[in-house]
Amino acid sequence: MELAPDPSCVHVYFLGPEASLSDRVAAVERRALGAGWRLIDKESLLGGTHLLLEMTAMKASVMIRSGETCGSIEPRDCADAAFVEGDFGL
Repeated sequence: MELAPDPSCVHVYFLGPEASLSDRVAAVERRALGAGWRLIDKESLLGGTHLLLEMTAMKASVMIRSGETCGSIEPRDCADAAFVEGDFGL
């Protein structure tokens, strides 16, 4: 996780249990919508799926990568990622 004060943003890189891209996208959507986020855009790309979400004064850009494993690559470079911007008071 990385934090930045201005504009306030949080970058979260995550690796979950092995699952298909469609299952991982569905899980992120389900949890985000259940937490009050609104899905603004969903785009299937060559490298994965990009979700754009909004909640009150926050926006989130989530990239769920299509790669199966990291292998010898740094985990952060192959992890799924969420970038959230908003007023966090940092």
